[in-house]
This record gives sequence, C-alpha cells and structure tokens, in this order.
Amino acid sequence: MLEVGELFAGVLVSLGQLDEAEAIVTECRQLDERLTHLRPSRAFAILFPHVISALRGSWREAVDGLAAAATAEDGPHYRQRAWCERGLMLARFDPHGSQEAVKESVENAARDAEQTGCPRCFRETTLRSAESLARVGDRQHARTLFDSAHEPQAGDRRVVSPLSRLWAKRAEASILTQEGDAAAARRLLEWGVTEAERQGQLIEAVWGRIDLGLMMLESEPVTASAVLAQAGREAEDIGAVNLQQLAERGLRRLGVRTWRRGPPTERRGPLGRLSDRELEVARLITQGATNPEIAEELFVYRKTVERHVSNI
Repeated sequence: MLEVGELFAGVLVSLGQLDEAEAIVTECRQLDERLTHLRPSRAFAILFPHVISALRGSWREAVDGLAAAATAEDGPHYRQRAWCERGLMLARFDPHGSQEAVKESVENAARDAEQTGCPRCFRETTLRSAESLARVGDRQHARTLFDSAHEPQAGDRRVVSPLSRLWAKRAEASILTQEGDAAAARRLLEWGVTEAERQGQLIEAVWGRIDLGLMMLESEPVTASAVLAQAGREAEDIGAVNLQQLAERGLRRLGVRTWRRGPPTERRGPLGRLSDRELEVARLITQGATNPEIAEELFVYRKTVERHVSNI
C-alpha cells in the first residue's frame, strides 16, 4: 500500500494536483506510523512529503527532511533518491549559497546509485546530479557526469523513458548555460517546456519556464516578462507557492510590481484575519527569524516583509 501510495503521489505531483497528492501523503503517513514495528517499506515517507513541502511549504525544512530521511534509510535504492532530490532542490532554490551541500548530496547519491547496481537508477541519478552541479557553477564536474550517463551500462536493456530524456535535456541546458552557449540552452529549455506539457509533467513545465525567463532577463526583457508571468500564473493555479514566488522575484528584477495583499483565510478566530502569506510570516517570526531571514526564505524584498509585519 505504501509503495503504491508513493507511485500515486508522484503522478499527482507531476500533474500539479498538489492538494490530492497531499491527501495521499497524509493517509500513507498514518498507515506508516501504524506499521512501523513491521517496517514494510520506507519507500513512501522518504521522498514525496518533502517534495510537496518544497513546492508549497518551507523548502528549507524540506531539504532538512530529505537529509534526515536519507540518513535513517538502510536501503541504497531509496536513499539515493532522497540525496538526489535534496541536491536538486538546493540547487534550484539556493544556487549561490548551497554549493557544498549540493556536492555532498551528489556524492552520497552517486555512491548509493552505484550500490544498487540498477542501470536506470544510475542514469537518472547521474543526469539529475549533473543539473544540480551545473546550477551551482561546477560545470566541469557536471559535464563529466552528463557524459557518463550516456555511456552503456552493463545489463542495461531498458528503453530510455520520455521523462528520463526530459531530465537529460534539462541537465544539458543547465550545463550549456554555464558554458556560455545561451542560444543552445534556450532551444533545449523551450523544447523541455513543450515536452513536459505533452507528458503532463506540469511542475517540470513551470520550472522550465522559470529557467527560460530568468535566462532572458537582460537580453529579452519583454519576452522574459511574459514567460515569467505565465510561469507565475501556472504555479499559482496548482498551488505551487514557492515556484510562484521564484517567478515573481524574476519579474521584480524587471521592475514589474507583483505585490498584492491576499484575501483573509477562512480560519476562525483572530488568525482568520490574516492572509496565508501573513500567517506564514507570523510563523517564521515565532520561530525567531529576522526580517532579512524571512525575506530570503520567502524570496521577497525586506520592504515586503516589513509591510507584512505591519499588516499583522
């Protein structure tokens, strides 16, 4: 049941159906707690609760959760997925401040992928790790990993999946961006957005648009604004708040105003008067976060945080 739940949650996340995925997460975690003494599988709990949290909660807590899950996991097959996802999460949300943590995750994922002896796991982990390293500026290591992922592996008779091909193009685009070949990187990103939508991988499509828009900030600001605005709308539609914030941060760099006070929630009591974002700021304040730390966590300017605090 837990392994089926993991597969189902993964499909729902890919389709952007985050509310439904979160419901599956909750149900499976309850089942997992009841069966802990039997240890049937950790396949579910190790990954998707944290993936969902990164999209619509605290991505830093999600990163820590993946590290804790990987450390507690005995099986390299599941453990490598957690390390791989952690590295990519850090590289996408904090490319300038997480170089060492990304490298640590990549090394752990590579070691576990090798232990599994599974050619598919090796290829997918290597491709996603190559993207992670490229995003944090380690283009030489990223290129080496990317090339090794295409070398024939003993016992590998599988047909490469469409999703794996999509990951390969995303990794290559990240590497080409670091190597200065913006035109080739742009073609791959545009292909990736179209392909992700064809596959129903809506989260990947939003990520692709964000990368595409950020790439064109200086060279084509008008086009970049349109692409980022579309990414922000799509992220908002599926409830991927953190991706929406990334898109809006890019728009603010272009001088596009994105701030707006959200409607009060339907919560009862005094907290019901706060918008979801104001409640999130209040939660971080109670955890001891300063205004600059809140701004970094939520991808907004300090002045925006001050405005939220004033509203609260």
